[in-house]
Order: sequence, then C-alpha cells, then structure tokens
Amino acid sequence: MGDSNNKEQQERLMNGRGKANGTIEQESFGQFLFNKDKGTCLGRTAKSWVQILGFYVVFYSLLAAFWIGCLAIFLRTLDDKVPRYYGKGTIIGLNPGVGYQPWLLDDPDSTLIRFNVKDKSSYAKYVGTLKEYLRKYENITATRKCTGSRSFIEIPYNKNTT
Repeated sequence: MGDSNNKEQQERLMNGRGKANGTIEQESFGQFLFNKDKGTCLGRTAKSWVQILGFYVVFYSLLAAFWIGCLAIFLRTLDDKVPRYYGKGTIIGLNPGVGYQPWLLDDPDSTLIRFNVKDKSSYAKYVGTLKEYLRKYENITATRKCTGSRSFIEIPYNKNTT
C-alpha cells in the first residue's frame, strides 16, 4: 500500500509526464506545440486555453473600466473656464512661473534678468543670446512672402527636379 502511494506521489510530482515505473516521458518540440495523444496545444488543453483567455479578458476589461472611471472622475474636477489653482491662497501664488528667453548658458541657474538701460554692456549678453535664439527664424528660403492680397513662393518651382 505504501508503495502504490509512493508511485502516485511520484507521478503527481512529475506533472503528469511520468509513467508507472517512474521514468519521465520526453516530449519533442513538435509534441509540445501539438500533442494529439493528450489533446494539448502548447501544453494546454482547450478547456485550459478558454479558462485563461476568459480570465485575461475579464481582468483587462475591469482594469480598463477602472482606469476610465478614474479619468472620468479627474476630468469632472476640472473647470473649462477657470484654472484650478490661481490667486494668493494657492500653491502658485500671485507670481506664477513663466518660461522665457534668453537662457544664459554662462549662468543657467539664474532666473533673474538684470540690466541698466543706460549701460549698454549690462544688457549686451541678453541681446546677443536673443539674436542667437531668433537666428533660426531668419531663414526665409523656400517660404512665402505675403504682400497684400497676393502671396508667392520666392523659389521658382522646377518640374524637372522631382
């Protein structure tokens, strides 16, 4: 009796691939893909595939519903006409942050622009940085010049080049 329990236990431990004499059945890759003796595909029966696919369909549907619900709740808290935080009593305060140019590379941590209008050298670095920043907009090649009601392309179109 103890011997038969031992064999049953061995068979269970071998995940169903063992034989009564304790040897392990070797499967080829082709048998793993489809084993018509056991009725498995990729090691799973049709019932097992339906169960796992059903689980994932339900799981991801609930996950998507939860995400959509959270997004809907968040969007209901926003007002289309007024920003959420403004004024003295909020974290932004009366002085909100603004991005600006020129960004001085020699002092990138400085957020203050200080200069004296009467001293040209005090604001020369800002003017130079702004000119450098705006230089990319000076290229008017292949752009339209709009004059009055007519606009034309500066570079003539050549049909033979395409």
